[in-house]
Amino acid sequence: MRLNIGILGFGYLGKELKNILEAHADVWVTRQHTEEINDQESSSPQSVIFRWNDPATWSNLPNDNSILIITIPPTSEDIEKERRHLINWCDWMRNHRPDICRCVYISSTGVYPNQPGVWRESSRFDCDSLKGELRLLTETILAEHFNTTIIRPGAIYGKERNIGHRILAGKPVPMGKQPIHRIHVHDLARLADKAITSDNFPKIINAIDLESETTKNVADWLVNQAFFPANSDLTIEYRTDFQTRKFNLTQPDRKISNQLLIETTEFSLNFPTYKEGLAQAFG
Repeated sequence: MRLNIGILGFGYLGKELKNILEAHADVWVTRQHTEEINDQESSSPQSVIFRWNDPATWSNLPNDNSILIITIPPTSEDIEKERRHLINWCDWMRNHRPDICRCVYISSTGVYPNQPGVWRESSRFDCDSLKGELRLLTETILAEHFNTTIIRPGAIYGKERNIGHRILAGKPVPMGKQPIHRIHVHDLARLADKAITSDNFPKIINAIDLESETTKNVADWLVNQAFFPANSDLTIEYRTDFQTRKFNLTQPDRKISNQLLIETTEFSLNFPTYKEGLAQAFG
């Protein structure tokens, strides 16, 4: 029996999810605006207009027993505003789409604070960033209203979205000493698929590969690989003033555990480190 699966948020990860899931499921996706739907999709129920914080679009969601995979990030930078819209949406779903009762939420390892130690799914912690608070809030509210599986990925990369494309475009590379936890988009999509099809999948799981590394070390390694399409005179511009939170962290002893991913789920990564992933991206 084929599953019905709805992907809420059809971006970089959503497209990879659809490619994998269509082998065994009937998949529909959401887009924010009508102009994003191509001619082929407009003649089928594959795409619906949906904005998580816009109640006028909620009734576009199919009224069936779909399993939802939610890839949409928080829609507001205000905790209370985000709380209200999430609760309102969950209440609306319970009243108007009662057969949709299961979801997989793609969260982030950014929920864990910037403190030394090994952070596991069972760890107790207080978030130390607004983005982390918003993600953890979403996890909590969804878990109260749905049968929810939470996947916390590290930095998502793959073809067309990686540090190499930034280098080739002549854009500055963020400087920082923080080892970054990563996951290839294909492995993340495979893991979400496993979360849907496995009977005993954990309720919360960290999705990171086997080797964290600083952005600088990854960039230095990449430009010296034979598969990387760079000119011999290529130089990398590192800028300390060009930083997001994860590049500005100063806790090299902050580690995210992937023990549950590797040992409990017996999940095998196709791209166990950034080296295999970037070789695939440029190979």
